[in-house]
Amino acid sequence: MVLCWVLWGFIAAANVGGYVATSYDKRAARLSSRANPPDRIPEKLLWALAAFGGFPAMIYAMHRVRHKTRKKRFLLVFFTAAFVSTIVWAGWLSVTGCLPYELF
Repeated sequence: MVLCWVLWGFIAAANVGGYVATSYDKRAARLSSRANPPDRIPEKLLWALAAFGGFPAMIYAMHRVRHKTRKKRFLLVFFTAAFVSTIVWAGWLSVTGCLPYELF
């Protein structure tokens, strides 16, 4: 039972982090033409957040703030990471009994 709370908490934290990171990166991109722009978030970190389960909130943030929605290379890696993450998390949550039904 505790393991389920930890796993679902990790997924929730990854989603919050993904949303904040995507929104922050968009803000930094807008301010990049100023004299002292804030640092951008590397694409590798955004991909890692997607791979760790934060992709649902990141997709929402990407469309909400219109950030990286036309970057084909970014989206290819992003959705590949999201697909693999979905398979891994579904299997892991199912095997540990943290889903209301069995997948495997």
